[in-house]
Amino acid sequence: MARTKVTKEQELRDKAADAEADRYALCLKLAGIYAQKKGWDVTGWEALYLLFADKWGWTPSQVRSLTLDEISMFLDYFESSRS
Repeated sequence: MARTKVTKEQELRDKAADAEADRYALCLKLAGIYAQKKGWDVTGWEALYLLFADKWGWTPSQVRSLTLDEISMFLDYFESSRS
C-alpha cells in the first residue's frame, strides 16, 4: 500500500478544520447549557434553534445559514445579557 505524502499546507488545513469543528461543538454545548437554564430538555442544534427562535423568532433555516462567527457572537449575547 502506497503512503501519500501529506504536505504542510494540507496539515494546516486539517488542523484548521479540526479547530472549526471543535468551535462548533463548543457553541452547541453552550446552547444546550443556556437551554437547560430555560428549563428545556434539548441539546445541540435543537437547543440552538429553540434559543434563537425564542429570542429573535428565527426559523431553523435561518439559524443553519449563520456562520460560526455569527453563532458565536449571538451566543455571547446570551452570556452578556445574564450579567
